[in-house]
Amino acid sequence: MVHPKSVIEDSKIFTAGYVGICANCNHINECSFRQKSNKPVWYCDQYDAFTKSERQIHNRDSPQNPNPSETETEIFIFKGLCVNCEKRFGCVYAKTNGGIWHCNDYT
Repeated sequence: MVHPKSVIEDSKIFTAGYVGICANCNHINECSFRQKSNKPVWYCDQYDAFTKSERQIHNRDSPQNPNPSETETEIFIFKGLCVNCEKRFGCVYAKTNGGIWHCNDYT
């Protein structure tokens, strides 16, 4: 679940013109480099977009899963653009070790 405050902060990022890797960096609110630059940043030593996402997977033996307590939780760790891509759970490229940094299917 997305916290409403983070949605407001995210919209400020995009309306202020912060594009590049700053748009999904975990340090955007306390970044001093971003405050000094008005151009998109494409490289930063402090860049961090690490996140864990959980998704419920239903029992594969039964399509309707009559016993909801048998759901499994899989934890995915995404890197690069995959961190906040809408297609990350079904993407065949998302599981590379170094993360994806250029993708034509990114949304």
